[in-house]
Amino acid sequence: MKEESIGVSSNCAGTPKERRALASLGENTTTVATDWEFMTSCVRRRELRMEAHFGLHISKAGGTSLCDLFRSEKCSTSPSFSANCHLAMTAPQWMRKKKVLELNLPLWMAVSENSQPNTCESIALELEETNLTAVMNENWLPGGHVCEGKFMNTISVRNPMARILSHYNHVYELCLATRKNSCIQFLVDGSLQGDKRVFNVSFLENALDIISDNYYTRMLNNRTVYLSDSEFHGQRNSVLNKALDNLQKFDWVLLHGSGNNQENIDNDIIVMDGLGMSRGLGLSRSKNINTTTAVSSAHEEYLRDKNDLDNYIWQEAQRLHSLDIESIRLMKKYGGDFHKTPKKCCGKICPK
Repeated sequence: MKEESIGVSSNCAGTPKERRALASLGENTTTVATDWEFMTSCVRRRELRMEAHFGLHISKAGGTSLCDLFRSEKCSTSPSFSANCHLAMTAPQWMRKKKVLELNLPLWMAVSENSQPNTCESIALELEETNLTAVMNENWLPGGHVCEGKFMNTISVRNPMARILSHYNHVYELCLATRKNSCIQFLVDGSLQGDKRVFNVSFLENALDIISDNYYTRMLNNRTVYLSDSEFHGQRNSVLNKALDNLQKFDWVLLHGSGNNQENIDNDIIVMDGLGMSRGLGLSRSKNINTTTAVSSAHEEYLRDKNDLDNYIWQEAQRLHSLDIESIRLMKKYGGDFHKTPKKCCGKICPK
């Protein structure tokens, strides 16, 4: 086998980067069968060392659906902290506390000044003590990087504009359900677009600045970037590059809102053959589409331009997702029993 000709070396670690690089070649090599047989063995050895599934739960991008899947598969999760498989101190922090109090919103939405991100080591220790096999985090990455090799890391990325509007609508519905309209006057501007109330984007982008301004880029970095101002302290390029680098280290990338009818089928392929689950990824919230509120066309264009860094994240997520699908196809074709899952395990993760 001419390993050097395609970049597969004898010390192959089966990392996502290696696997996707090989997938980018398709079947256009003379050694495709032996290359993928070898790559599959590298991937399997790597999976056997993993301690749990880890999901970066980007709010309003499909994370709850992934947690629900873990639970339906009898994975051991953390119900004591959250309905979304969160470990302690990893639940969502969307707003500055001052704004939460001003709008009379639930305090759990506020950034905690005393919170610290979990490190890969602290998460591993907690898993060892609790025997959890699936956990999620809904703010920045632990320690600002992906815990490569320790966990099977999965991320679900949604079209940025669809995510922002869904998030705005979620806060709006929280107001309706729990605050008796006390904050509605801030969230909508009083006008109608058809039968929908129009968001007061000028207010929302300031009150919900974290989730309105390149939220993916923030989450794929550390706490400092997550809480940074809109210019990320003049380090936009380095912050984006760090986010892209971290995204590329996730084992599997799921998509939502790509406009491709194949999207759901491909997500199920990744979930079942990549993560090893017995069923596909269902939508946890049937009202996932904004039906009661709208944004003006001018404000939609403004928000899209403002989230320019997240648009790069979205484009890269689509590329990685397609390479994940291609690599699964080739591992199933040439790698034997790659897609088979051990019994009594959480997908491909077995309790140690």
